[in-house]
Amino acid sequence: MITWDIGHNPLGRSYMLAEALDRVARNVVLVGFQFPRYGDDIWEPLRVGRLPVISLPGSNLPEFLDEIDRTVERVRPDVVVSCKPRLPSMLFGLQLKRRWGCPLVVDVDDHELSFFKNREPLTLDALAAMPQGSACNTQEPYEELWTRLSETLCQHADETLVSNVALQREFNGTLVPHVRDEKLFNPSTHDRAQSRRRYGIGADAKVVLFFGTPRAHKGIDDLARAVGRMQAEARLVVVGSAPDRSVTNNLNKLAPNRVVYLPNQPFADIPAVMAIADIVCLPQDTTHPISQFQLPAKAIDAVAMGIPLLVTRTPPLMQLVDDGVAIAVDKDRIAEDLQAWLEDPVRLAAWGPATRARFLSHYSYQAAGERLRSVLQRAMATRGRQSALPLQADLAALIRRAVSSTAPAPARPANRSPGIDIVLFWKQNDTGLYGRRHDMVIKYLATRADVRRVVVFDAPLSEGDLIRWRETAGSPTQDRFIYVKTYEKLLGTLDGPKVSYNVFVHPPGKYAASEAPQLLQDYTEFVRNVLQRENVKADRSVFWVYPKNFHATALIEKFRPWKTVCSRFWRYPSLVTSRK
Repeated sequence: MITWDIGHNPLGRSYMLAEALDRVARNVVLVGFQFPRYGDDIWEPLRVGRLPVISLPGSNLPEFLDEIDRTVERVRPDVVVSCKPRLPSMLFGLQLKRRWGCPLVVDVDDHELSFFKNREPLTLDALAAMPQGSACNTQEPYEELWTRLSETLCQHADETLVSNVALQREFNGTLVPHVRDEKLFNPSTHDRAQSRRRYGIGADAKVVLFFGTPRAHKGIDDLARAVGRMQAEARLVVVGSAPDRSVTNNLNKLAPNRVVYLPNQPFADIPAVMAIADIVCLPQDTTHPISQFQLPAKAIDAVAMGIPLLVTRTPPLMQLVDDGVAIAVDKDRIAEDLQAWLEDPVRLAAWGPATRARFLSHYSYQAAGERLRSVLQRAMATRGRQSALPLQADLAALIRRAVSSTAPAPARPANRSPGIDIVLFWKQNDTGLYGRRHDMVIKYLATRADVRRVVVFDAPLSEGDLIRWRETAGSPTQDRFIYVKTYEKLLGTLDGPKVSYNVFVHPPGKYAASEAPQLLQDYTEFVRNVLQRENVKADRSVFWVYPKNFHATALIEKFRPWKTVCSRFWRYPSLVTSRK
């Protein structure tokens, strides 16, 4: 599962899909790019979620192309899901498909071009016709030009997901709306009075809730203006940090002393926050291009928690009205409609039970999981099929030509730089975690002028162990850190100029025991492929082995390294050889 940027809200939809997919797939790994423009850490609400997020470095073109090429060689998924038609996720997904033949699913939850002035898709032919270097000032891979290209590339996916009916009319595909975990989002497990005390909201306040980043196209000004006209007990609670102070200043003018601000909240706390509300209102600007295709995820939070939801008549929100889980309102009657609902406690109390069944059947993880299972089955049926994307092999080259003012230098034959290659086998899976003795050995070997490459192998590992370890968020163990470090090694993000970190991860239950002959055979082939990728000749390298390593004897006998380094070698008498 690829997110184009993990530093802000694109991660929300990816995370939701990953959790729903996790119910029907053997293993779901959520990765994404960290672009400096959007911060240097994972988006705050999901920084400590149930599923760890694996960070990939985000850079400008053309360096970004090189990073993609390196990463594609390191990981081989069964299915790849690219979230949002933005170039970072689309290019990564397409290159994985091209390299390994894995099917590509593209998820569209916004009309991305509605965020830009030029909304004309850019075809591959048009990209090829651009003069060389004409895009040298558009090097951020998520900007307008590359988003125009990405919309064109959507047609080459094996399956498409869309979040609402408006996008389905535009892109076709399977409708998977924003959904929520029915176990976490359960009104019966959250007490309103307790939640209000926790967040400092008065017990008698009539709370109109707005959850999300307050922006103009979301109609937040109209909502504040309406609350400012309502009864004295009415409060507008805005949950989410404003992009700048002018937004909050304006809201305070429109509803003096009526607006309560809460900061961004962890995803796991959303149900408790929603419980403070009497009603949720999302008065999207019906004329704004973004609103024509955007289904606010926070609408589903209200549906999941059984809170009355008032929405304006945009195509995506009318989908909820037609499903009977939202009420349509007009922009000029928001205050009157809110007041009518807040003065009718019987209608407020009856809303939740009436919508719960609809939520479970249409907007829950359980419902999404069944739809996604069908999508995965169809996608897997295409595995190995020749790509339908003409010029796919040259896609990166076309992008590179557009952003580079000079032609690339002709490729030269790869020559090995001088120096010794070290192939180091560690007995566990905590390399890079604690700075242990072997970490220091790796570090200092890499500083030596006479060392060309240090290739590190952690012990073979089952996906079953990784899946179990990822569920330990908040517990005082190393397990979750090992999960993250393992996938960082698989994706190559820990590699340095001289050091390559690797680990053989296999499906759970594939081998009967750690000494199984088939495991040794597959592990040996994995080591061979890594050494070939790193241009390491085993018979001219030093194998550096840390006991206990059950595969050491067989590996050394198979690869016949030039030298072997092993502490306490008497435990491995067969490692003492007469080779010179």
